[in-house]
Amino acid sequence: MNEFIRVGFWTSLSTFSKILSYLFIVKIIAIYTGPEGLGKMGQFMSLMTIVGVCAGGGISNGIIRYVAEYGKETSPQIKIILNSGAFITVVSSFVFFVICFSFSNYISVFLFETDSFASIVIVLSVAQFCIACNNFLFSIINGFRDVKSLVYSTVVGSFISVVVSYFLIRNFYLYGVLLSLIFTQGCLFFITLFFIRHKDWLKFEYFKPSFESKSIHNLLHYSLMAITTAILTPITHIFIRNHIVEVLSWTDAGYWQAVTKISDVYLLFLTTVMTIYYLPKLSELRDEKCIKKEIFTTYKILLPSVIFLSFFIYILRDLIVFILFDEKFYAIRDLFFVQLLGDIVKIGSWVIAFLMLAKKKTNLFLFTELFFSFFYVLLSVVLINRFSIVGAMYAFLINCSIYFCCMVFLFKKKKLY
Repeated sequence: MNEFIRVGFWTSLSTFSKILSYLFIVKIIAIYTGPEGLGKMGQFMSLMTIVGVCAGGGISNGIIRYVAEYGKETSPQIKIILNSGAFITVVSSFVFFVICFSFSNYISVFLFETDSFASIVIVLSVAQFCIACNNFLFSIINGFRDVKSLVYSTVVGSFISVVVSYFLIRNFYLYGVLLSLIFTQGCLFFITLFFIRHKDWLKFEYFKPSFESKSIHNLLHYSLMAITTAILTPITHIFIRNHIVEVLSWTDAGYWQAVTKISDVYLLFLTTVMTIYYLPKLSELRDEKCIKKEIFTTYKILLPSVIFLSFFIYILRDLIVFILFDEKFYAIRDLFFVQLLGDIVKIGSWVIAFLMLAKKKTNLFLFTELFFSFFYVLLSVVLINRFSIVGAMYAFLINCSIYFCCMVFLFKKKKLY
């Protein structure tokens, strides 16, 4: 409990800086480009999510798990797992560079219905090398639970991103929005490298790419799970967003983007703690009683927290819309209630679902991700057609509720550990 609170305190500092920087950037976007700009930003962020995870091979959770499990920087297994991780990162980054560079026009048309942003996709194809390397470093830091290094990197990175984003958005409008998203992620690698430059494990021999079949095989299980999520989640959002644009408008897509991003931002306080503390902790535990105890302890902290935050957001929703956006976004105030209920259920399900990552339940994870992503899109299409934009929020709540019931059932049947 004390460790959870300590990690929560430090991560809240980094999360708070990320939230402030993100909210400032969103405010600038709202002023200079309006709901349409926010909607197109969401499209590009979906692409960045895919590239950011897949370019590094999607091995972050695997690195966290094995670094936490082997525990000590002097363990010979640490060197083997990092060498293998470096190999996967280099190879997959090169593959995604070729894909993004070669198909930049097609990607731009798919996302924005124009090839005018092909050059942005090319810039991302180069920057993803830095993004992949930073994800790799962050995973190692998480595994060692070096929370302070994460906090320092994130706070400094957030400050720099705000300054640069303001300049880019003010001078280049929508093009500057997309450039700022790339810069925000890409520059983090150099900032992280600065703060960990004296760490014992930061040696060339630990990052020399090498092929060790057993470690590669183990990491690829996590790669498959992460890449599945990295592709399905943004693609799901792209399909939903495209359907909103087709049936309603880009403005409505911007409204949906605004509400979902507010949820993403305030939930960062909880999901960051889960990634930095909860996932490594579950990875270490072997005894069934200890696993259950950790889950119930986490519920005692996270559920009251998400309920309180959701209530706080709902009560202050008018002020939040006023501060973050402008008068063009006041229509979203009626979308909060259902979205926030879904957030509560989502966090409740994730507490259990993280077991699939910690215990490498690859097949079960893939099945649930595929099924509930498809189900979410299907629900959204039906309910948006029936209830307009609020139908997307109904779809989110229903999907999260059924997913939660599924996780509880699997947990009781001991299928998750």
